[in-house]
Amino acid sequence: MKYFKFCLFAFLFLQPVVFSQQFYFEQNSGTTKSLRSVCMSPDYFNIYRVWVCGDSGTVLVTTNQGTNWLNRSNSTIPVTVNLNNINTYALDTAIVSGNGSSSTFSYRTVNGGLNWSQVFTQPTGSVNGVWMKNAMNGFMCGDPVGGRWSLWKTTNGGANWDSAGLYLPQAGSEKGWSNSLQVLRNNIWFGTNNFRIYYSSNYGSSWGVISTAPEVNSTSLWFYSIDTSKGCFGGANFYSTANLGSNWISHTCPGTGYLKGYCFGPVGVYDDPWGQCFVLREGGSSIYMSGQLFSNFMTDYTTSSGTYNHLAYNNFSNSFGVGMYSWAVKNNGGITKFSTFRGGAVTQISSEIPERFSLSQNYPNPFNPVTHFGFRIAVYGAVKLSIYDALGREVEILLNQNLHPGSYEAMWDATAFPSGVYFYKLDVNSSNSSERRYTETKKMVLVK
Repeated sequence: MKYFKFCLFAFLFLQPVVFSQQFYFEQNSGTTKSLRSVCMSPDYFNIYRVWVCGDSGTVLVTTNQGTNWLNRSNSTIPVTVNLNNINTYALDTAIVSGNGSSSTFSYRTVNGGLNWSQVFTQPTGSVNGVWMKNAMNGFMCGDPVGGRWSLWKTTNGGANWDSAGLYLPQAGSEKGWSNSLQVLRNNIWFGTNNFRIYYSSNYGSSWGVISTAPEVNSTSLWFYSIDTSKGCFGGANFYSTANLGSNWISHTCPGTGYLKGYCFGPVGVYDDPWGQCFVLREGGSSIYMSGQLFSNFMTDYTTSSGTYNHLAYNNFSNSFGVGMYSWAVKNNGGITKFSTFRGGAVTQISSEIPERFSLSQNYPNPFNPVTHFGFRIAVYGAVKLSIYDALGREVEILLNQNLHPGSYEAMWDATAFPSGVYFYKLDVNSSNSSERRYTETKKMVLVK
């Protein structure tokens, strides 16, 4: 019997396990069309809304973070148009663009995709990206036509697009890349196949060139909203900069094919996600994750079917991990939802008001390296959930914010921590209860 218990222990805790798989959730999109672009709502209060577009005029939206996907394709967008990019700002408004047999088109909805109107067409060229920087103002870019880049603005929520004052000559036979566009306030960046990223700091009134040499293609890019001198781009390889591209640092990323899309989120770091990101390669089956400062890119997940086309750029960060997900789309209609918060996450599982506060024992225990525990909040108040080591030092804060009454589940990923005894503590302060303060601490064991 003792031998059996030892073998069971060894099996549970010593076998190699890919724990990151538990952060990924394959979605039922209801289509098998190739999906080309995915966009998350930039509104913190509407994080559950995500838009997707693809071949044959396909448009999908979820309003409940992927529980259901609604098909918002209709006859206004012909099946002969393959949609390459989509963007949103207002709750029910989205702009989507794509190519027909000989023309490019853009369509707009203001009622959640129930109806679409054609708001732009051009007989040649291709719209590569559209970005609404607020409810009324947006920017759209496309491949050069007649020796100049195709650039447009809207000032009425995407109903009309105008190229006045947006002259940028084409260099040689250069072109752009679908979804390789970012707009932050008055800053615009878009990628090319010509050793360069075009950049404007005055919302398109004038343009400069950021060299990407020796990398030819900038198939995707991202710049940091807090400090726009920091950024990254990808082609065949991955590069980052801390000085707006005056110098690029090359980072090794597994796989082959062009890098298409990034999302960033704190991986156990709460105030600065810079340098911690998720990427994928077009035509590949894996999503890769880096450590801080883009170190140690590793395979975080491999899908069982289809290959990836695009990964959603995340427009905000939720430092507490509640609802912090991103999205990747595939060539077979597949959509992958995944958590970008790996230090810990908290999810509300019931809004029913408990009779009393409580903190449950973690499970499994011992664990390696992920564990879960539940807690109940009886009245509205400030809630802090922390991890302490055996010396009583606070080593991780999973939650520190006001919560409504309900039942919650917390997850802690201790990948970055050594084996040993740890404690988790729930601390609640409320001004709306006779029992103003509730504190409870429990013990757990990490075995690696």
